Amino acid sequence: MASSKSKNKKTKAQAPKAAEKPQQEEAQKKPQQEEVQKKPQQEEAQKKPQKAQKDASKDKAKSKQKDNRLNKNGKPKLWVRIKEYFNGVRTEIKRVVWPKKEELIKYTIAVVGMLIFFGVLIALVDAAIVPLLYAFSGLRG
Repeated sequence: MASSKSKNKKTKAQAPKAAEKPQQEEAQKKPQQEEVQKKPQQEEAQKKPQKAQKDASKDKAKSKQKDNRLNKNGKPKLWVRIKEYFNGVRTEIKRVVWPKKEELIKYTIAVVGMLIFFGVLIALVDAAIVPLLYAFSGLRG
């Protein structure tokens, strides 16, 4: 039994060493991966000034167009506002989830049924209240 315990102690002592090896390999790979990631970032940083110049020229062109669309008060002109309104309406209509035919029929039947029910209910209440009011007020001689 003493020999089996000593074997277990050896395997436990060897286990941390085995776990350290993959960690060391990963630590060596990380700097290499970071270098690979830095290269595209450096290239993008060089391109940014060129993009900024192009964006600035586009912004100037857009601001000139916007100036033509504004009235003296700085608000958009009437036709521009109307156009923007209907563009907004069109985008909202595209977002609407329209009911299917079967659902539409069910909803229509429910609405018509409720209209009939409440119409009859109001007619009955009216038919009962009107004679009571005439009797109370004495308007019908």
